[in-house]
This record gives sequence, C-alpha cells and structure tokens, in this order.
Amino acid sequence: MIDVEVAVAALHSSESGLVRGQWRRAWMAALTARFIARRPFLPEADAPWADVWRRRLADVHVRALECYAAACLELGGAEVSGAERAAVELTETDPLRETGHLLLMRTLAARGNVAEALRAYERLRVRLSDELGIDPSRQAQQLYVDLLG
Repeated sequence: MIDVEVAVAALHSSESGLVRGQWRRAWMAALTARFIARRPFLPEADAPWADVWRRRLADVHVRALECYAAACLELGGAEVSGAERAAVELTETDPLRETGHLLLMRTLAARGNVAEALRAYERLRVRLSDELGIDPSRQAQQLYVDLLG
C-alpha cells in the first residue's frame, strides 16, 4: 500500500504543479505517479478490498496521464511527442473522458497536424453521441472552432 500512497502523493504534486505553472515539477511528479499506478496491484489477491485499491490506482493512472500530457504541452519542444503518446493512451484507457481528447487535439495542433486534431474531435463527437446521446462540452466545441479558424 506504500506504493499507492507514493503514487497519490506524486499525483497531488503534479496537479498542484500544473495549477502553479510549475511545468517541470508537474512533469516529474506525473511520471512517478504513472510508473507506479500502471503496475498491477497484488494480481494474486482476489478480494473486494484489493479491487478498491485497483480502482484507486486506475484513477491515479488516468489523472497522471492528464497531468503528464498537459505538462509536456506546456514544456513544448521535444516533450510534445510525449504529450501526444500520453493523450492517445488516455483516450484509449478512458474513451469517454473528454480531457484526454482535448489534450490530444491540442497536441496534434501543436505539432502542426490540425487536420488530425479535427478528426480527433469528430471521433469524440461521434462516440459521445452514439454512447451517451450528448454533444461534446463547450470547451471541446470551442477548441474545434478555434482549430477551424
């Protein structure tokens, strides 16, 4: 359980680093949280308490991917490719989580691939419509409009 606590603490550090604009701190802490959270938690344990910890680690992993992608985008340069990989993993891990799609769209645009960013929006729009009967958030719609302009 100590690893879980380290992952949670690293995630907190990453999220607070993002809020404070401390991109390098957020990046390093997100890496720590990601590496810990993606390890299987006691795979031999088949008990409800272990499932609780697995769900907690899964949440830490998703949030750490968000932090990592956001920090990489802000750091720019060579880190933008890391942002793209994390955003792709995030959209595959939790396909209804709009933040992952937004990060992917922003990353693709930052790499000069606006057409692919627009396609990423369309995939999000179709998924949300088909699975939940809803439209993307205002933030996603605004990013789409910004990419068109």
